[in-house]
Amino acid sequence: MSILVLLARHAKPLALDTTQRLSPSGKEMQKVVSAHIKDELGIRPTHLWTSPVLRAKETADIVGEVFGLKPQQEAALGEQKIGCESEITQKLQEVPDNSCVMLVSHSPQIVSLASYLANQSLATPPTSSVAILEFANKVEPGLGRFVRLVSYSDISQNEPS
Repeated sequence: MSILVLLARHAKPLALDTTQRLSPSGKEMQKVVSAHIKDELGIRPTHLWTSPVLRAKETADIVGEVFGLKPQQEAALGEQKIGCESEITQKLQEVPDNSCVMLVSHSPQIVSLASYLANQSLATPPTSSVAILEFANKVEPGLGRFVRLVSYSDISQNEPS
């Protein structure tokens, strides 16, 4: 029994304010990252939670299309929600065993949450990237095992020309 937690940083927006939509390149990058997670890594989220900020919601919509999931807004993942780690962890503790939860949010929230859950520092991930954490049983602070970071730049560098 294990639980996977995928911490996704939203795709590239046109500008960094709460009213901005994703850029066309950001949308394409997110499709590539989501397809890689599904097809190459064989990971299938069972839950999809998103920040209520537009660029995160649009990112979650793309993820939802790839995985056949409807994103659920989670206020604690919002851009201005600093210190949400315990609130999100409590919600993660309610998901059943063998779940895979993808959370779409922002930096620094993703970095802070990853550090809290895995008890290790994570550099600020680029847009359209996903940090994968695994928990042996229940989601507990500091007990997550960092599996890997999936980013568009890494995927695109490894594709054959």
